[in-house]
Amino acid sequence: MVTKKRCGRRQCRCAAEGPIHPTVLLTWKESGRTRTLHVPLSLRTEVAKWVKEWKRLRELGRKMSRAQRRFLMTSRIRKRS
Repeated sequence: MVTKKRCGRRQCRCAAEGPIHPTVLLTWKESGRTRTLHVPLSLRTEVAKWVKEWKRLRELGRKMSRAQRRFLMTSRIRKRS
């Protein structure tokens, strides 16, 4: 997630009235709470790949679950016949 925030340095342009800095944050749920972690500039590309892969795996899990339910339903129907 890309957001904007003030860096906290008193000498920085964002401390007074200048534009605030864009920053990338990684968020996830843990024990019902949202956790947030700053992603350093040097790792943004790599972390973006991880997030994309996680989304792909999550969708594959959903598809697999749907296929398993269909299988169980059709095998139940065949047993009745």
